[in-house]
Amino acid sequence: MAFLILSLPRSRSAWLAHYLNYPKADPLQPVGHEILLNCDSVNQFLAAYSSGMWGTCETAGAMLWSIVRREMPSCKIVLIRRPLIEVHRSLAKAGALGSLSALAEEDAMLEAASKDPDILSVKFDQLNDMRIGQLLFEHCLELEFDFEWWVYMARINVQVDMPAWMQKIEERRPAFQQLIQEVTKRGEGITLRYLN
Repeated sequence: MAFLILSLPRSRSAWLAHYLNYPKADPLQPVGHEILLNCDSVNQFLAAYSSGMWGTCETAGAMLWSIVRREMPSCKIVLIRRPLIEVHRSLAKAGALGSLSALAEEDAMLEAASKDPDILSVKFDQLNDMRIGQLLFEHCLELEFDFEWWVYMARINVQVDMPAWMQKIEERRPAFQQLIQEVTKRGEGITLRYLN
């Protein structure tokens, strides 16, 4: 049992990681958030699962979806789709305005992944709907829905420290570029050219 949630930034990925870090799970299995930023290779990313990670929510991992599909066929992949212009505006409002073409490239990879019938795709604006919360909880964790946990988490606003996040991206840029080159060598199609 494993899952991978992919989205653009500012798509409630941090909240989802907290929501799916269900404290009553037995055994307790951690859910990551943006672990790709700490990985130097695809194998290191995949190894996080064999080290006990239940799943992760990633905003820069769209390039890995087909690798995960091939290497971990039982891993459930979920996409959270937020319109590109909304993401761009939200980043600007948070003081982390990035390249619109970079976001568009990441979005194109998510769009390619959405064509896979085994991948669940959820619209960003549906994340406030309890039925979607139940769907994601049961789909990813394979546990019976905990209504009280949903009510508790629905009231919590989880935000990423954007300046720290941007600094981390800059610090890890060389390692991330190596990761992109590895994905490209594996012939995985679209790559993040804007980071090269």
